[in-house]
Amino acid sequence: MKRLLFIAFVALCICWVKMPRSHVPSRAKPMFLSHTIDDIVAGEYWCGYHTTDNHLWAINYGGGIADLTTSLPGGLAVIKATMCFNLFRVVASDGTIRQSTHYNEPLSWSQITTDSTGATITNAAWIDGYQDTYAFLRTDGSL
Repeated sequence: MKRLLFIAFVALCICWVKMPRSHVPSRAKPMFLSHTIDDIVAGEYWCGYHTTDNHLWAINYGGGIADLTTSLPGGLAVIKATMCFNLFRVVASDGTIRQSTHYNEPLSWSQITTDSTGATITNAAWIDGYQDTYAFLRTDGSL
């Protein structure tokens, strides 16, 4: 009897492996294979990745995958991104810094217009952050 159960189990496993996967939902299939990832932006409830075509894609745990770049005003591209507490901060292609809404709110971007000294931010080149803080480098190399 044990031998018969074992043979039946092996047969079921072989059938399962050979079963066509057309029933698998499209969202479970690999996505974005045509994009080259150059930076991972890890977060708590969502994770982003920056691609070489200057797009920021986000995986929201429970909400799917989205191209966040399309919502930036004026067709701006993302040069560098960082994750802060459940939101993204990015250096946009015009040298400004933009901040997204939190992962569980409708997506929109606001501009961070001044630095901690009150100087206008127009020449950002790089950004990194953690929790509610961030630091950025300007194109002239100053912090």
